[in-house]
Amino acid sequence: MEGASVDPDARIIAPDGLPLTIIIISGVFLGLSVLAVSLRTYVRLAKGTFGLDDAFMASGAVVYTAVIGLAIYGCLVGLGRLEKDLNAWQYSEAMKYYIIWILMYVVGLAMVKSSICITIQRIASTKKALVYTVWALLTVTWASFLITFLGTLLYCQPVRTIWTPTLILSGEGSCAPVDTFVIIGHVATVSTIATDLALVVVPAVMLWNTQMKRQAKIQAFGLLSFASIASVITMVRIPYVNKFEGMKDLQFWVAHTILCSNIETGIGCIASSVPSLRHFFRSNSDGSSGPSNKRSGTGTQLVTVGGSRQQRRLRDSFRNPTDIGFSLSTVHHGRADDNWERLDGDSDKSDAPIDPKRIYAEQSYAVDIESDSEARKGEYGYPRGQAL
Repeated sequence: MEGASVDPDARIIAPDGLPLTIIIISGVFLGLSVLAVSLRTYVRLAKGTFGLDDAFMASGAVVYTAVIGLAIYGCLVGLGRLEKDLNAWQYSEAMKYYIIWILMYVVGLAMVKSSICITIQRIASTKKALVYTVWALLTVTWASFLITFLGTLLYCQPVRTIWTPTLILSGEGSCAPVDTFVIIGHVATVSTIATDLALVVVPAVMLWNTQMKRQAKIQAFGLLSFASIASVITMVRIPYVNKFEGMKDLQFWVAHTILCSNIETGIGCIASSVPSLRHFFRSNSDGSSGPSNKRSGTGTQLVTVGGSRQQRRLRDSFRNPTDIGFSLSTVHHGRADDNWERLDGDSDKSDAPIDPKRIYAEQSYAVDIESDSEARKGEYGYPRGQAL
């Protein structure tokens, strides 16, 4: 197992080749994920719409950080290398941290997917079929988590027998047939691919018949396509799961699984947080940038109803400013392309006499009423007031 040229007292190995690739790519996805989730959390807290899906995503990002840390340390002590390049301590340490990585990875992935499912479930709350589908996806996600988590812990007794083969030789430990571990790996992989694809298809179904601008639909489908990459990445790791059957150079082969899985979880964190970031970069009504304190989830503007005639009165009356009066006109807060219905009639048709010696100043009030659920729907491009 140990090569003749390997220092038996060596511990940390300078990363190169596959280990270095894993460290760099995992670090990049961790940075992007933490940034995206942090901005999402900030926007939701600032808007007062922080919900259960945000809590799951924030928790998942924390666990994902630990997952990346375990992967990086594992690469420094032997993951991604052949057995002949490792001493006995590095062989055992690499496998130990791989097992710990598996346990943390399935926890983080379950949290990220739960966040996405809860978000879709809320948006699709008026479509029972879609709601039931989302609940089914949640069930599959957590069932896969339990199978992988408990299966890994129970594969060998005691657990450290996995990374300490001498316990089997001495009779102090025992493990189930290796095919059992391969089956656990395939169950986790297949369920992950199925849920990844479903989490792309379900939102696409909801978007298909919605009344959205073409640009908004293109952006939404582009985001879904980006998220679907996670499924492709997961498929890539299938051949490496089968390498357990040979029980040879496991530290090298499992490193490929770690790389694919780290990318998959990172994509989930980023893709699910992007819709909320639209509000971070939207300018407020005063010209400043950042999340608006209003509860509206879309860009808004004030539209004054029947104000042109009053503006002419105000301009003309400044020629003789002997008194100041106020005329109230009605405004609404919403999108410019919405069809709004006036509730108070035309203010320009008032029967009140106009005194040419007075100044008429126009006073406008804006009322912006929107529920949390509507604000959330707006973040993902769905028209408010439309049942999905």
